[in-house]
Amino acid sequence: MTDTLLSRRQFAALGVGLGAGLLGPRSAAAEGAADPSVPAVTAPDEPLIHLNYNESAYGPAPAALAALTRTPSSAARYADDREPDLVAELARLHRIGAENIVLGCGSTEVLRMIADTFVSHDRHVIAA
Repeated sequence: MTDTLLSRRQFAALGVGLGAGLLGPRSAAAEGAADPSVPAVTAPDEPLIHLNYNESAYGPAPAALAALTRTPSSAARYADDREPDLVAELARLHRIGAENIVLGCGSTEVLRMIADTFVSHDRHVIAA
């Protein structure tokens, strides 16, 4: 019986080649969408959830729809003047100090605040 041996380098090259074939770029026609920045429209029987658009698999909560119906003119505005109320209520709910709560407009803003706090010209971050 003859065994075929592969070196780690040969095995890695084989894996990279297979992975690139499976995960490599596909044509827009094959994907069904010409522009990835525009949400694709799918048939109702084949729902497609775009996680990069922050879509929910469950749709809006009934309470959110009711609130939107009650106050449609303010739905497109940030509630900056209500932030202190929200912070106070979150602090009460979680039994922590209000100084331990940070609000942001999405995770990108919160991550940017963290970076601004801990990274500077003489304090670097290495990410892998």
